[in-house]
Amino acid sequence: MNLGAGRVVPQDDVRLDQAMKDGSFYTNEIFCRVIDDVRQRNSSLHLIGLLTEKSSHGSIDYPLALLRMAKEHGLDKVYLHMIFDGRSTEPGSAPALLEKLEKRVNEIGIGLIVSGVGRGIALDRDGNYSKIQRAFDALVNGEGKLCKLE
Repeated sequence: MNLGAGRVVPQDDVRLDQAMKDGSFYTNEIFCRVIDDVRQRNSSLHLIGLLTEKSSHGSIDYPLALLRMAKEHGLDKVYLHMIFDGRSTEPGSAPALLEKLEKRVNEIGIGLIVSGVGRGIALDRDGNYSKIQRAFDALVNGEGKLCKLE
């Protein structure tokens, strides 16, 4: 996408990391407006993210930063919907990452992990609608298998 741009164009993950370092992430107009709107409506904030330590597609730090922002703005109903990476992580690493995420969410003091779905289902590239339908039903209708970490 950046060939021929005539300059270095930072990719999204680089831009997000820079924004977290310089603090502009926490004053992002869109993030702040959504959080304020949720607070004014006494509603719930739902966040969706890719559960991965760090890749070009996401980081465990992004939803955690948004949780900290939500807490600072007085929200108390924040729900996390995680997409398990499965490509940029070791096979079978999702349970440990999920446990790490839950521990850090608890340290922040708000937020609840309410759904998880595999990347191959939620982000299907093959046009297999039955996979996408499963992810849609999980995220929108709350349908799926109950699973608890121990």
